[in-house]
Amino acid sequence: MSLADARLFVTEVEVNPDLRAWVAAAHWDMAVVFDAAAQLNLSFTEDELSTALDQLWGILGE
Repeated sequence: MSLADARLFVTEVEVNPDLRAWVAAAHWDMAVVFDAAAQLNLSFTEDELSTALDQLWGILGE
C-alpha cells in the first residue's frame, strides 16, 4: 500500500474524465475506487487515499 499510489490515483482522477465520472457516479464508494486503482496497478488504503485527497485537494473535514 502506498500514499504515493493514492496521490497518483487522485491525479489520474483529475486528468481522466471517464475515471472521474465513474468514481463520482459511485459517490467515491471504496469498492469502486479500489477496483479502478487496481486497473491502474495502484494500491493504497482508505486512509492513504484520504491523506492524498487532503494534501492535493484540501477538501476533507472531520
